Amino acid sequence: MYILSGYSYHSSKGPCLQLDEIASQPTIRHYVPIWEAYISLNILASKYCIGGFDLTTKRSIPCPNQQEIGSKSLYCSNCNQSIQFNPAFYRVAPSQLSQQQQSYNLQPHAVYLAYFGGNIIKVGIANEKRIYTRWLEQGARAAVVLQCLQDAYAARALEEYISATYNIPERITIKQKQQSLHMPYYFEDASIKLNACRKAIYANLSTLSMDNPIQNLQDAYFRKKQPFPLYESPKESQRTIAGYGLGMVGEVLIYEQQGYCFIQPLKSLLGQVQVSLNEKEVPIPVNIQTQLNLFG
Repeated sequence: MYILSGYSYHSSKGPCLQLDEIASQPTIRHYVPIWEAYISLNILASKYCIGGFDLTTKRSIPCPNQQEIGSKSLYCSNCNQSIQFNPAFYRVAPSQLSQQQQSYNLQPHAVYLAYFGGNIIKVGIANEKRIYTRWLEQGARAAVVLQCLQDAYAARALEEYISATYNIPERITIKQKQQSLHMPYYFEDASIKLNACRKAIYANLSTLSMDNPIQNLQDAYFRKKQPFPLYESPKESQRTIAGYGLGMVGEVLIYEQQGYCFIQPLKSLLGQVQVSLNEKEVPIPVNIQTQLNLFG
């Protein structure tokens, strides 16, 4: 049995589902590309731990005990302790952080602007070595580095200043990301908006670089052009979600079934769906009235 435990992006194979084979001992972790694959997500009555994370090697680790957990958690107690990462590190003394995170925080970090669609832009920080991965995990459609700094603390101080001074959010909700997928995306439009935002910040912070290129991330999500229109996936009462994988933006899977294209956030399903691939499922009735039509 393969349990959905995460998602990632491969440089050439595109979006991948992270699957834990819990019928084996120890657990075997697989990364399976979704482009042009038939995917079936079967919601289970039980929920399993999605595993921990090694901050030193920057690699996720399957749960060694294949532990069943409560519905409101993603981790068993042992795997939760293994993560040893506090995202609000700037609110506590370094001595209160794990040794792994103390070391990680002292590595170079970058401050960036990320564009999600429409007028949605956020400011954020990421470890310099994984910034591109971070953009894809968030589902940014275009992004640009504002400045690389010596550590996470300097980057966080700049991020906080930019957010407060220019009213740029530090977080974007999954609902906002889903809504942006229903809007046409053009890299030229994204570039204009990111560049205007960057110039406004540069006017008061002339030490920032204007030389970093604005990166178009759309090709990392889709093998072909993004499909339209998109519909909301079948209601939660339906126990199976199945279709042909077209792409994935951040955590949002996009698939085709019976000639319609649907979106399905995956984060809420982690640990509690069994995944089957490359087997064409019996068509499931769809409800096209669930479309989010933002243009009337």
